[in-house]
Amino acid sequence: MVQIAETAGAVLLENLVSASIPPEIGYRLAESGGGYKLRLDRPSDEDRVVEQEGHVLFMVESKLDEALQDVILNVKEGDEDRLVLEPAEGGA
Repeated sequence: MVQIAETAGAVLLENLVSASIPPEIGYRLAESGGGYKLRLDRPSDEDRVVEQEGHVLFMVESKLDEALQDVILNVKEGDEDRLVLEPAEGGA
C-alpha cells in the first residue's frame, strides 16, 4: 500500500485549502504514460481514501494501491520542492 509522508500530507492539504477545493475532492494517484500523476477527483467505492482535517486528502484505486507495495509519497526538497514516489524505508 502507498504510504504518505507527513510532509507530503501537509503539502497536499495546504494546496487543497489554499485553492478552496471542496472537502469531498482530493488528490487521486493514477497511472500516466509509464509513470504516475496526481489529479483532483472524488473518491469511488473502489478507492482507499486518506482524510485529514475533514478533507479528502488522497485516494488510490485498490488494485494500484496493492501494486505499489512499500512505496511512500514524499517531498523531494530542492529549488522547487516536489512530490515523489520512492521506496519506503524497510521496504523490499
